[in-house]
Amino acid sequence: MRIVFVHDHKFREVEGSIYSPGGLSNEILSRYTQWFDSITVVGRILHEDHVQKGYSKIENPCVAVVTNTGLERLVKEADAVIVRLPSINGYKAVRYAKKHKKPYLVEVVGCTLDAYWNHGLTGKVFALPAFIVMRHSVRNAPYALYVTSAFLQKRYPCRGKTAGISDVAIEPADQTVLEKRIHKIAEGGGTIILGTAGAIDVAYKGQEFVIRAIPEIERATGKTVRYELAGAGDPSRLKRIAEECCVSDKVRFLGTVKHDEIFSWFDSLDLYIQPSMLEGLSRAVVEAMSRGLPCVAAKAGGNPELIEKDYLFPKGNKRRIPTEIARCILRAEKDAERCAARNYERANGCYCRETLEASRNAFYLDFAHSGKDASDLK
Repeated sequence: MRIVFVHDHKFREVEGSIYSPGGLSNEILSRYTQWFDSITVVGRILHEDHVQKGYSKIENPCVAVVTNTGLERLVKEADAVIVRLPSINGYKAVRYAKKHKKPYLVEVVGCTLDAYWNHGLTGKVFALPAFIVMRHSVRNAPYALYVTSAFLQKRYPCRGKTAGISDVAIEPADQTVLEKRIHKIAEGGGTIILGTAGAIDVAYKGQEFVIRAIPEIERATGKTVRYELAGAGDPSRLKRIAEECCVSDKVRFLGTVKHDEIFSWFDSLDLYIQPSMLEGLSRAVVEAMSRGLPCVAAKAGGNPELIEKDYLFPKGNKRRIPTEIARCILRAEKDAERCAARNYERANGCYCRETLEASRNAFYLDFAHSGKDASDLK
């Protein structure tokens, strides 16, 4: 069975080989070959002179990466279509799949309304039209896979077969991880170490709100704050904000933390905070929870599915956010042991790789069988 997979992912071509900078790695794309004979991936291809750190070479012989040139022909010649949304290429592919009566499945991995709304005035102009287009694309899909349990399903309902299967999967952490966390909490101390993982040069990631909240957090908790930011990007904007707030000595920029070191970093923190105004389902939050780390977050995207409501702060009123962050952190500090146990159990129970892969396999195999049945009827 030949599949066309459509998204706006920006692949890189270096000396004739195709690489993914992340998101659609060779490992991720290869899992589709468990269910289908071959997969043609439609995206964008940018040419570069050298392979950068973190790139994944697409080397599975059953996976071909192409541009969107001739997209309608590709859809017409395929046995079935998988579309990852939101994406411009994806909306077009849905139209072509309907036109040529091809079985198709949509993967709903983010909210286009939030994405546009958090990109300035121009983004707000396009937010509602983009939202309408995406809702229409998802509504009548024969199959829809969501990466959330409720948030994206509510924003973009589907009349076909659906499943909520997170794209965040972890290996279960040993029980000693929780025991060490409880011991760390019991020891206490006069300093509270906060951490956020994410690009530091993207405004909607929200780290500036935490920086501005540091004086309020110190007043609320009676502790000295150290805020560590893990992530790539130019730190100059956030450094200026830290200087304005007179907290430069309390903010540390770690740069990119290697994935094999991220859990050790989580273990060194006292609390994880996800202040992003735009989320699907945050991998960093799930990974932090799996280490028994108390977490607070903005009430955005799938965060309410992960974190208890008392530890969510509103994202609307930017003036109030620092005060709300401080309140959430104070609550989490007072209830740290229970938060740690709850987060550990939830992350390791609900986001175990083995469990999620079993559910995903069943859903895609059902779609594959429906596509074969449709081909037999032609």
